[in-house]
Amino acid sequence: GYGALLRRTGRYAEALACQNDAIIVLGEDGGRHQELFAGALVNRATSLSHLGRFAEAARDYSHAAAIFG
Repeated sequence: GYGALLRRTGRYAEALACQNDAIIVLGEDGGRHQELFAGALVNRATSLSHLGRFAEAARDYSHAAAIFG
């Protein structure tokens, strides 16, 4: 999605904002799109890592891993 494109072009803060929005929307769907939600968490974790926010990134990676099982 757009957030991933922003991340790939080095626009990490903007990517993070898009990924936060995606996570909110996917989190409100009652769990119907868990794989998409987990993917969005991984994308956000990657952006957070690029921004030096490693503890937050680790939480998102762990949450995504728990979903993927």
